[in-house]
Amino acid sequence: MVIDDNLENPNPYRIVLDELGHLFKNIIKSLCRGNEIIFKIDETSNERYGDLTCNIAFLLTKILKKSPPQIATKLVNDHIIPYMKSKKDSFIISAEAHQSGYINFRIDYNKLFGLIINKTLFSEEYKYQDIGNNEFIIIEHTSVNPNKAIHIGHLRNIILGDSLYRIFKNTNHDVKVLNYIDDSGVQVADIVVAFLYAGFPETPSDPETKYDHYCGDVYVKVTNMMEQDKLLLEKRKIVIREIENGDSKIAVYSSDLVKKILKEQLKTCAEMRSRYDLLNIESDMIKSKLWEKSFQILKDKNIIYFAKEGKNVNCWVIKTADEEDEKVIVRSDGTVTYFAKDIPYALWKLQIIDDPFDYEEYEKQWDGSKIWMTTIDKNKQLKNHNEKKFFEKKPAKVITIIDSRQARLQNLIISIIKKIKPDENNYYYLGYEAVTLSPLTSKILGFEPEKNIVHMSGRKGLFVNADILIDQLKTKLVQEIEKRNQNQTMQLDEINKIAQGIAISTIRYSLIKQDLDKIIVFDINEATNLDGDTSLYLQYAYARAHRILEKSDVIDDELIRLAKLYSEKRIPIYSSDIEVIFQNDRGFPLDTLNFRIEEINLIKDLAKFDQIIEQTLETLNPKVLARYANTIATKFNLFYENVPVLKETDQNLRNERLFLVKSFIIILNNVFDLIGIVPLSKI
Repeated sequence: MVIDDNLENPNPYRIVLDELGHLFKNIIKSLCRGNEIIFKIDETSNERYGDLTCNIAFLLTKILKKSPPQIATKLVNDHIIPYMKSKKDSFIISAEAHQSGYINFRIDYNKLFGLIINKTLFSEEYKYQDIGNNEFIIIEHTSVNPNKAIHIGHLRNIILGDSLYRIFKNTNHDVKVLNYIDDSGVQVADIVVAFLYAGFPETPSDPETKYDHYCGDVYVKVTNMMEQDKLLLEKRKIVIREIENGDSKIAVYSSDLVKKILKEQLKTCAEMRSRYDLLNIESDMIKSKLWEKSFQILKDKNIIYFAKEGKNVNCWVIKTADEEDEKVIVRSDGTVTYFAKDIPYALWKLQIIDDPFDYEEYEKQWDGSKIWMTTIDKNKQLKNHNEKKFFEKKPAKVITIIDSRQARLQNLIISIIKKIKPDENNYYYLGYEAVTLSPLTSKILGFEPEKNIVHMSGRKGLFVNADILIDQLKTKLVQEIEKRNQNQTMQLDEINKIAQGIAISTIRYSLIKQDLDKIIVFDINEATNLDGDTSLYLQYAYARAHRILEKSDVIDDELIRLAKLYSEKRIPIYSSDIEVIFQNDRGFPLDTLNFRIEEINLIKDLAKFDQIIEQTLETLNPKVLARYANTIATKFNLFYENVPVLKETDQNLRNERLFLVKSFIIILNNVFDLIGIVPLSKI
């Protein structure tokens, strides 16, 4: 049981749990003479038993030599009720010793609602928990080979990383987002071969064709050609060597080509509202000599060894994490494997190796911030050169987001880091499964599926460019919005803006609401279902809440003034005497509350927002926030359908319900901001 003693900016739901936690800690201290008891406080499985339940009576049977029901009754009568009578500001309104042995409690929703109002309505912006203490966090995501367009499989990586950035940033962490650009790998070499040796035009015949799309098509064609043409394979080897050399004409040509493709890829990322701080260029990693320094460390620490026999003879190898196999680090011809390049990159991110880079400004992005790019500028002559270093302090976490196919290699990197620096625990690998397409979506996007789902492959040409998917979604949504607004005066620009907001949100929500270890089957129709588990469902609840406030004719300033009066001169909502509450053998009956059950359920979940943020940070999984958004949207819709707001004749109740609607809007808007959903007041 975690107890939070800092109540200056209380987490509304946590303060209730903490009150019970402190109460039970004191009970244990008085009864158990120093014995530590780890108890649990959970929500009840059925609302008729109250809101919260505790298992403490079961844990005291050996000490008190009584049955759980007897202990529960004694604790309620001798400790809990006297405490509640003496504590006038308690958030607990009743306690019951259930015949099973559990102790059940009901929450004072009047006070809990008051806390929510204080957290939301009484400030210009509802502040998130300041729990980061400005800790330095590095998040690396995207890392798409710069030889093709970004496809929907890449988007899962991008959206996971960007959502984590937003969450860390808004909990007072100092966050830097990195994007690794593999400009010296085989995939880039294939494009260079295509243009220099295989006869492909360097520019598309249609000037409207996006350049990364064009290069992706060329990449598929040239890789097929290479399977039949050994001469092109030899050319590729030459190109790779020239690129790694760094100063040749081919290297310069390749660098310019990569920048053209990268520029188009980043446009797609910007449309998805993802942003970056630094582009790490692999060729700069090579020129920086980071590998040579890392190689020496690996040898000095006896982490790698030179194979004198076996299948990897004359190679530098390392034992895999399970010690059952070898992984080649340096081939017998002296070339470094792709995996080996990840080692110095990880050591650099953790600051185990000094930062050798200079930085130049790449471009400004959609949110006004700058993207910087690594470079090796020996003469310090760069036009946009900047002396600042990105590592002004040691990172508390380095989070690397790569799909689950890389899990084995990432775990090997973690084991290498531990061997180099045994006390280093700041490197986190976040893996995820692939994104596939449903047969219907495959047909809509232009190709026939051979199986029930389509797995994507850039080399085989089985992929859907993210730009095409976004355009298809926008087209579908524009048609749907026009159909729904035939008799209204909504202009085309407004329709397009709404369609854009729904399309981006649809993709983002669809790609983070699932468990990381589950394959996603993306279906356009399912993702835009108004009644399903979709972003559109959330956005519609948000718009519905806005309509209530608009029709109430109460402007924000007036609403806040009324809320302050409500807070300062609150009329007790409960009509029963406190003694009656304690004597009631079923706790406090719900039908004596002014709050309806739909209000209670919404208040309870709105109060959990801060806890949800904490849980998301602990698990590094934005799915937690996505599920929470769906929960409060569902609870709000039930409230909307069953509880009168504008038609309520009691002015106090009407105002209270308007406060609740406004609090819902603020909290859902905060969740939207954290996972990249576009808030729409009209759909």
